[in-house]
Amino acid sequence: MRERPSSFVRWAGAAAALAGGCLAAAPAWADPPVAFDQWSISSGTITVNYGGGATCPTGFTCGTATTGDGFFQRQIVDGSGNRYFQTIVATAGATGTPANLPFADESYVKVGVSGLSGQQRLSDSTASGGTTTTFTASSILNNGWASGGSTYADLELSQSVKLNDGSQDILSNAFTLKQNGSNTSPTGKLIAVEQGVLITAGATTSGNADDDLQKFVMKQVQGNLNGSAHTLGNPVLLPASGKDLAWASTDTVKVIWLGQQMVKSGLESFRYQFYDNLSDNLAGISDFANDGTAPWTWIDPPFGTTPTMTVP
Repeated sequence: MRERPSSFVRWAGAAAALAGGCLAAAPAWADPPVAFDQWSISSGTITVNYGGGATCPTGFTCGTATTGDGFFQRQIVDGSGNRYFQTIVATAGATGTPANLPFADESYVKVGVSGLSGQQRLSDSTASGGTTTTFTASSILNNGWASGGSTYADLELSQSVKLNDGSQDILSNAFTLKQNGSNTSPTGKLIAVEQGVLITAGATTSGNADDDLQKFVMKQVQGNLNGSAHTLGNPVLLPASGKDLAWASTDTVKVIWLGQQMVKSGLESFRYQFYDNLSDNLAGISDFANDGTAPWTWIDPPFGTTPTMTVP
């Protein structure tokens, strides 16, 4: 188990290398032939389920699987005659679903065509001194025939670390990278960094409403992983100061938000927010105030759900 994180690094490095050298223009069958994670494992036996107990996806013909402890492989054929080898590998003897297993790998190879669609997940928890540290990581690679799809980016990497004191999460760090196209000429990119830190706990452990805590979020998007233009005044990004900026749907745009909530101590809370269009020559805009913690304006898309004062 201790070697899993380094295995992930090696896999991710290979994924990045493939993404840099092998991504091709998107054919009609981009993305994996079926969505990832439609399987589970019980005492080492892997079972696929595509709804209602169906073991073969709708519109496909499925061959007999070769199976073993934590292993499942078969050929599936879509309605156009395209053949794929579906391979699932998981922790031997395990029970659970892909997202909560120590190790899970699912991949598709299209017969006769260069490329790969694969997802890998890792999870590890350790306890020391009453605190449990949980590490999770996932990676998706779609290159060759699988690149340029609408469901998954060509390359997706994410990892998170959480600390729990036995009653609630006290720290959370998360990183996400998504990229379309090659490393040298990406057609789209998303980078996200999020951190939540419990400073002083209140009486309630089921949430963070009465805690002292700090939350930080940075997101940057570009190209086809931006995909959403913003015009001046629609809405004003920082209305308290009247500051605003615009961007086109393929521009490189960054947002940063920092909030500090001090309910337990009774000290002053604050919020800070920054926007910048890195594709123009104009300066970024920012505002700071001690009248609350929430972002003034959060644009979704492209930046996703508005962050809140929680850990995570």
